[in-house]
Amino acid sequence: GRTQLSKGLVRSAQALVNRSLAAVAADLAAHPDRVVVGLEPSALLTFTDEWPDLAASANRAAATDLAGRAMLIDDFLAEEHRQGRLDVAWKGEGEVLLHGHCHQKALVGTKGTETILAAAGYKVTTLKTGCCGMAGSFGYEDKHYALSQQIGELVLFPALRDNTEALVCAPGTSCRHQIADGVSRAAHHPALLLRDALTSHATHRSKPDDDR
Repeated sequence: GRTQLSKGLVRSAQALVNRSLAAVAADLAAHPDRVVVGLEPSALLTFTDEWPDLAASANRAAATDLAGRAMLIDDFLAEEHRQGRLDVAWKGEGEVLLHGHCHQKALVGTKGTETILAAAGYKVTTLKTGCCGMAGSFGYEDKHYALSQQIGELVLFPALRDNTEALVCAPGTSCRHQIADGVSRAAHHPALLLRDALTSHATHRSKPDDDR
């Protein structure tokens, strides 16, 4: 429902949410000890933020249950690391500039991302940025493009231009596209940096490509 909510289509989002809750309720009940892990902050955190409010009374228990165990993969792995349950020989290296997603910063913070990237061997600097300017599809609309670029120029773009050697990490899809379009840098999802830290030969790219 994130796409609908970003455009103010609340009734459409509510219908989708309730269809989805009805579909997953049985799986949630059958696996009460499992967490729900996701990659995209704006999508995953919709489970924890808006879904309980949009759920019909018949689906509210399932929505509350889901909200209580939905986690970003960064936070899930950071907790597994804290509990000593990750038996991994990390080989990550180099400096990483982390631009947190707005939903992530507002609802759960970037501590999990910082923790697991550092555990993997990276030196993490979290940029003190606000919105990247893309804001979902906002920055792709003709009437918003100039404003979107101006927002990127407030902090994010200059910070990336000031350090051209570091890897760039951005959990949000929109943020990665904005960085690619604004400064021609490849921004990587944390999961990809962690994947590369599992091997001795990193596959990071400095230029954006179709994988972003």
